[in-house]
Amino acid sequence: MIQLFYDAAAIRSFIKPNKKNSMKLHIDLSSHLNDIQDSFHRLFPGFKLEFQFNGNENLHFHASNGKPFPHVRLREFCRSHKTFLDIEGKMTVKEVETLFRQYFGLPARVYVKEGKYWLKSPAFDSRRLMN
Repeated sequence: MIQLFYDAAAIRSFIKPNKKNSMKLHIDLSSHLNDIQDSFHRLFPGFKLEFQFNGNENLHFHASNGKPFPHVRLREFCRSHKTFLDIEGKMTVKEVETLFRQYFGLPARVYVKEGKYWLKSPAFDSRRLMN
């Protein structure tokens, strides 16, 4: 049996350059939801990441942890076999949403800024985070 241990002092979500000199967002189970959202918006300024829960998700969040949402770590409520996810600029809106659901069971929604408004539409699903 393989056990995974996560260091409490591990880096949460962070932005780092990859070998092709483009940027990517690294997310692991020690990442806080609010840090993921903030880092996503800094790296991809025309996009906003939101988590829209409807109560039907199979999450294992314990209200007894005393932390206000979204200041919780992924590992506090996601039982996942995947330990990290890297979001890169070549990905589409739909790919990002799908990966969050597949990896962590999270209902991620990516909004696109059009003028003064943040919009969510199937028309944006094929839009890449960076050109």
